[in-house]
Amino acid sequence: MSTPDVRSISKAKFSLRAKLTIAFSLIAAISSLIPALAFYTTTQGQLLENFRRRVLTAVAIAALQQNGDEFDKISSQNDLLYEKFRLQNLKVLRSDPDFIFVYTLKKDQQGIYFVVDGNEPDAEGFSPYGSRYLEPSPYLVENFDSMTHPIAEPEIYTDEYGSFISAYAPILSSTGEKVGVIAIDIAADVIVQERRNILVQSLIIFLGVLTFGIILGILAGNSITKPVTKLVQVALAFASGRLDQRIDINTHDELEDLAEAFYKMSHELAQTLETLEEKVADRSRHLERRSLELETIAEVAREITIIHDLNTLLNISASLIRERFKYYHVGIFLVDERGEFAVLRAASSAAAGQMLEQNFKLKVGQEGLVGNVARTGQAHIALDVGKDAIHFQNPLLPQTRSEITLPLRSRNVTIGVLDIQADVEAAFGGQDVKVFQLLADQLAAAIENAQLVGQVETTFTELNQAHRLQTQNAWRSSINQDERPGYEYDGIQVRPIPQQLSKELLRQLENGEPILFKEDKAQEGNSAKTTLMVPIKVLNQTIGVIGLEREGNHAWADEEIAIAQAAANRAGITLENARLLEESQRRAIKERTIFDATERIGSVMNIENILYATAEEIERILGSSEVILQLNNDNVSSTNEK
Repeated sequence: MSTPDVRSISKAKFSLRAKLTIAFSLIAAISSLIPALAFYTTTQGQLLENFRRRVLTAVAIAALQQNGDEFDKISSQNDLLYEKFRLQNLKVLRSDPDFIFVYTLKKDQQGIYFVVDGNEPDAEGFSPYGSRYLEPSPYLVENFDSMTHPIAEPEIYTDEYGSFISAYAPILSSTGEKVGVIAIDIAADVIVQERRNILVQSLIIFLGVLTFGIILGILAGNSITKPVTKLVQVALAFASGRLDQRIDINTHDELEDLAEAFYKMSHELAQTLETLEEKVADRSRHLERRSLELETIAEVAREITIIHDLNTLLNISASLIRERFKYYHVGIFLVDERGEFAVLRAASSAAAGQMLEQNFKLKVGQEGLVGNVARTGQAHIALDVGKDAIHFQNPLLPQTRSEITLPLRSRNVTIGVLDIQADVEAAFGGQDVKVFQLLADQLAAAIENAQLVGQVETTFTELNQAHRLQTQNAWRSSINQDERPGYEYDGIQVRPIPQQLSKELLRQLENGEPILFKEDKAQEGNSAKTTLMVPIKVLNQTIGVIGLEREGNHAWADEEIAIAQAAANRAGITLENARLLEESQRRAIKERTIFDATERIGSVMNIENILYATAEEIERILGSSEVILQLNNDNVSSTNEK
């Protein structure tokens, strides 16, 4: 066996050295990233808060300088008050070089608009009086109406005029009414630049610590992977079958312990390999046996599931199980209706016939493994029947040494027992219970199906017999009501004739087969005749006969007989349809008559009239009859007679 190259393995896989390097790098990166982020967040937050306080102070002072009463009177850019406020706010703007805009605002139904822009009219971004604030910040819109004190934007806003922070304060009149809002925008470019500087410093710290982590990871990886590489080489030697390798590692840590464990493992592995082949062979034989058992069970199950006769099913099942598995005896017991005995219904062994003749049975819960399993519904194995206290010693089966008994269950009810006996000890194991229980369950299902098929066939036979009897009675009644139940066609006309068939001939026709007979001697004025009698059948019941006569010794051909039978079959179907139609019509007339009578009776509201109408309808339906209707109780008695 060739030994794989360690270098090829290290190229094909992600090396431990690389993993350690990445691990140390990640630890260093996380350790440096968290402080850097905290430093960056805290510093830029302090800068932002300083600017907000600065602009809030400025806007609060500017709001106090505004005369609300005069501010509310400004109506155009040409007002003297407008110029006064513009110059006043221009001073505020120029008081701090970081201020970008100082302006006052009002709000009407159309939105926020500029009043006085504290800047030179020709300055960039100057907003004349009445011009609309097209894109006010959401923060200003949200707080404009409810503003009672100075407020500042929470974040830096950047647009075409730069980055800045805006602060707002209400302009109050002498009565304390808010008449407008003054706003100051302070440049926040310093904050943006400072943020960049802090970010650069944080990145420098992060990259420095990351570089240190990578170097540390490489050094640690080298110190760890060197002995690990030796372990890999020895492991590859083990894989090639050389189990006498010893590892020389002196690290005085867990790796040295691992090397020693490798050596001990190789020694034990060498000892294990000596018996491994034998164990593998035993396991293979066991698996082959188990596979053969499962295949045999599947084959037996396929064969028994197509059998619907219970006795045939039980006998074939017992024979198949014994033949396929080569056991000493196989018996199938079914629990009787009272649940007292498990009766042997089928068996396969040298003594099977004798046991069946004796009607062999065991009392449920009292005799042998079969009786015990029939009561508990749990499989039982006797590895040595001589030592098993439950085993029943059957003198007809003297060679039994071990036995397995399995319940036949249907809907959680034990309906029988499958008993398998072997002539060697310990022929069965715990796994056999699972395997043979599968077979027992299949057999129980087949038994239940066979019983259901038997019940269905019995029920079908009874229904068919009842239907045949009903049809026969209906036709007998129909024939008795007809004075001339027969008709004759002589080639010229059809005429009714009385029934002239003898009882003996009718009995012969009951089997449904045609009858041929010849007259030995010619009658007076007539020549000898050959007669073909074909029964007319409805649902396998003979209800009539078609007779065909030929002069002389005519030989009836099979084709002629077949045509006559076809005509008789068609006549039977037609006659039955006609009878059913007449019966349906009579039933419809009867139901209609009853409906009309009840409808007339139901239309009357008075009790006496109801009785009279009922009697009248009954007389009309039944003809001239005496009808008496009487109602009786303790206090009332009423009679209507017609």
